[in-house]
Amino acid sequence: MLKEIHISDFTLMDNLNISFYPGFNVFTGETGAGKSNLMDAISVVLGQRAREDYIRSGREQSVVEALFDISSNDFARQILSLNGFNESDELLISRTISRKGKNVCRVNGRLVTTSILSEFASTLIELQGQHENQSLFVVSKHLDILDDFGALSSMKEDISRKYRELRDIKGEIDRLRNNDREHAQRMDFLTFEISEIEEAKPVEGEEEELLKEKLFLSNIEKISRVLSEIFFITDGDRGFCELSDSILSHMNDVSSMDENLKSSYERFENIYYELTDLVSFLRHYTDGLEFNPERLEEVINRLSIIGKLKRKYGNSISEILTYLEQAKIELAGLCNSDVKLEKLEMMEKELREKLLKHMIKLSEKRKKSAGALEKTVNKELNDIGMGNARLKVAFLCEENPPETRMTEKGIDNIEFLFSANPGEPLKPLARIASGGEISRVMLSLKSALAKVKTISTLVFDEVDTGLGGEAAGKIGIKLQKLSSSYQVICVTHLPQIASIADTHFLLYKSDTGGRVVSLIKELQGEERIIEISRMLEGEEHSRASRDLAIEMLGNRIFNSEK
Repeated sequence: MLKEIHISDFTLMDNLNISFYPGFNVFTGETGAGKSNLMDAISVVLGQRAREDYIRSGREQSVVEALFDISSNDFARQILSLNGFNESDELLISRTISRKGKNVCRVNGRLVTTSILSEFASTLIELQGQHENQSLFVVSKHLDILDDFGALSSMKEDISRKYRELRDIKGEIDRLRNNDREHAQRMDFLTFEISEIEEAKPVEGEEEELLKEKLFLSNIEKISRVLSEIFFITDGDRGFCELSDSILSHMNDVSSMDENLKSSYERFENIYYELTDLVSFLRHYTDGLEFNPERLEEVINRLSIIGKLKRKYGNSISEILTYLEQAKIELAGLCNSDVKLEKLEMMEKELREKLLKHMIKLSEKRKKSAGALEKTVNKELNDIGMGNARLKVAFLCEENPPETRMTEKGIDNIEFLFSANPGEPLKPLARIASGGEISRVMLSLKSALAKVKTISTLVFDEVDTGLGGEAAGKIGIKLQKLSSSYQVICVTHLPQIASIADTHFLLYKSDTGGRVVSLIKELQGEERIIEISRMLEGEEHSRASRDLAIEMLGNRIFNSEK
């Protein structure tokens, strides 16, 4: 049950708090007072589309909060548990709309997506807005209504999922069948690429070694020349080696005379022998140096091949080799496409046969539910003064084989047919129903659906559209009867309905600080008499309208306690 709603900066509603009661709650007020805005706020907090123009002028955001008692709603409590919420007897839903485009949804203080918010809402409230009457004219909606009544939505969703799977398999089969030419071209291309890489036989680390060798071979003459200059310096007349030999001899002589020079002599001796070995190595290395133009050309050609592969298959030899493996895998897959096609065709056949059986089973359940829906709705229509009216669920195109009628929703195509008077043939609802009739048909459908759903609150926005007199009174009685099993919240313009409600709220506008705001008041006693009188006769209501209002209200005007 909806306990409270708080609305902040939503259209003309500056800061509105409403406490709801069990039973029949009714909202009245003059045109433009904010009744439609209240319904919009309720729909927004239930997860429906939020618009920027809902935000009050001059404000940056709007907030709507709704508090529900779910102590007796096992389904809502189950949804809480499945989504990781702590067990609670209350559910607080909050929705913030920002001009910056941010939409923030919270359940019991925790951020949630709008889809999760809508999931919660579906267990709490059934909302009939004015636009929903028009939805009865949309034939595609009729099947959804029937499935809701028959509790068949879960079965339909399972079929829808399998149908999409079948469609994907069929798409893959068509792709394989229709792309034979592209298939062959791709195989040839992959074969060429694989051959090109394998013939080149690239090896990881090869390029780095080749670059080093190229650098050496390209500069071998310079290396030889520099080393020759070193030999001249070391081995020429009075060269470095000859001088070092002379120095070593003199140091040997003096170190025998001075102990302090002995360590210096030993260090110089080590340097001398190290230098001698180094010069010997360089001489031997230089003797082996030989310019090899053939090898240099080989290295350059090999680097060119590697460079070509890199331009086509990757930025490194590692990437080239990875591409090679992927190409082999793809080619193997293409080579096995015939096997794959055969396997997919078998899968399609098996899934189609299985799915058709499920669809036929769903169709049988729908036909059974259709009979129950017709019976329930026609009884509801009788209760609200349309005893001669008939609603019929017509199954269309039944003469066509079931396998030709398979869609995501099954094999059924239905339409609601309607006759308001005896002797009139059943015709599509959109062609014959008046505004008042369509309102009563929708009320009857909502009443029927409420009996099979777990929700505890029914909200009706101007269900009395196009009605008056006796018909309006019967609508009111129907809503009153519903309120014995559900919390009923209703926006109405008719005194026949407002007068029999358990709780009466008045929405009105007021000029506060130079700005018009929507305000709300719970009416009791004299205030309620005045409002019913206004609804009967306008602002200039007479004594007669007042007396009639008192008569319509009866003992309700004396009950001021909740």
